[in-house]
Amino acid sequence: ALCAPRNQNFMCDPSLRGWFTCGNCTGSRHPTGPIAFHANVDSPSGDGLKSVMSDPIDLLTPEEFWVFLRMDVQARRVELMDVAGERKPNANSRGVLVQQAGLFYEWHLNEEIDEAESYCYGTDTTLMRLESCGTLKVHRSPFRLEFWNVVYGSCGGGGRSLQGVMTKILRTMRSQARCELNVDSPGGSGLKCVLSDPIHDSVLPPQCFWRQTKDAITKKALRVEPDGGIVQKTATSHWDFWSRSVDAYTKHVFNEATKEIVSYTYTDLELSDTSLEAVRRLRIHTQPYRLEMWMAEADRRQAGEPELLEVLLLLESVLQQTSSMAPCVVATGSDISRLHEEVAAFRKEVAVALHALGEGSKALKAC
Repeated sequence: ALCAPRNQNFMCDPSLRGWFTCGNCTGSRHPTGPIAFHANVDSPSGDGLKSVMSDPIDLLTPEEFWVFLRMDVQARRVELMDVAGERKPNANSRGVLVQQAGLFYEWHLNEEIDEAESYCYGTDTTLMRLESCGTLKVHRSPFRLEFWNVVYGSCGGGGRSLQGVMTKILRTMRSQARCELNVDSPGGSGLKCVLSDPIHDSVLPPQCFWRQTKDAITKKALRVEPDGGIVQKTATSHWDFWSRSVDAYTKHVFNEATKEIVSYTYTDLELSDTSLEAVRRLRIHTQPYRLEMWMAEADRRQAGEPELLEVLLLLESVLQQTSSMAPCVVATGSDISRLHEEVAAFRKEVAVALHALGEGSKALKAC
C-alpha cells in the first residue's frame, strides 16, 4: 500500500535490512537468506518494459504470500469520516482504503490473476486527486515478485476542450446551465476543474442521468474487464472528452458510491501502461445538482530506485510474518563431533585445574 510522492527522497530504512537487500544497502542478512530486489530490469512479460523484480523466493509459497498480504491490508483498513461524523464512501467500494505515512492508498487484490493494484491519493481525504497506481504481480515459476508504478502528472481542469464537452452534455440534458473552467473543486482537494452552475432545468434528475450515462457506455462496450471496467473503441467524432488520438481505447470505471466515472484512455487495445494518455473524471454532485470534470496527464511507467524502495517498505510487514515459518538450522554430524571434542577438552582443563588446586592445598597444610 505504498506509493510515494515524486519529490520525496527515500533513504534505505535500517529496520528493513534484516529482510531485504538492494543496490543501495549493505545491511546484515536474515539467517534464512535475503530477498533481493533489482530496479529497472526487463519485465518477464517480454513487452520491453522495465520493472522492479525480486530474486526467486523460497521463504514462502505464492498462496501463503497472498494470505499474508490480504491479512496485512485488512488489518490496516481505515474509514474516512465527514464533518458530521458519518462514514464517507471510499473511491471504489471494491477496494480497501489504508493509510501509511500520512498518505491514502486504495488496494485492489486480484488473486485470481495474481495481481494487486494500489491507487495513491496522497493526503487528499476526498479521494479525488489520484497521484499514482502501483502494480504488484506474482510470478509462480519460479516464485518472484514484480512491481512497477504509473505516476500521474499534473492535474487540472482540462482547458476549453473539456469545457466544450461539458457544455454538450448539459445541452443533451436539456439544460441551459453554464460551466466554468479552472474553478476550485467543491471537494476541497485543491484541484482545478470544469464545474457547471447548479442544474435546475434538466429533464434528467441526477440518478436518472447517472443510470442513462452508464447504460449508454455499457451498450457500446468492446469488452468487459475482470474488474468490471468497460472498454470502448473511442469514436473521435463523439465525446471528445474520451479521446485524443485517432485510434484510442477507453476503459471506463464506474463508482456507484460517489457517482463518478473514471476514464483511462489508451492508444492500444491491450491497454498497456506505455500507451496510457490521460485519466479523465466526470462526477455528479447532487447538493446542488451539478457536474464536475477534471483530468490528469499520465507519466510513463516507472521502475527505478524509488519504486524499489517503495516495494521494500510495502512488503516489510508481510514478509516478517514468515519468520516463524523459516526452517531451523540442523546441526550436521561433524558439528556434533566438534562440539563433543570441545566439551571433552573443557572438562580436561577443569580437571587439571582442580588437581592443581588440590596439590596446592596439601602443600599449605604441610607448612
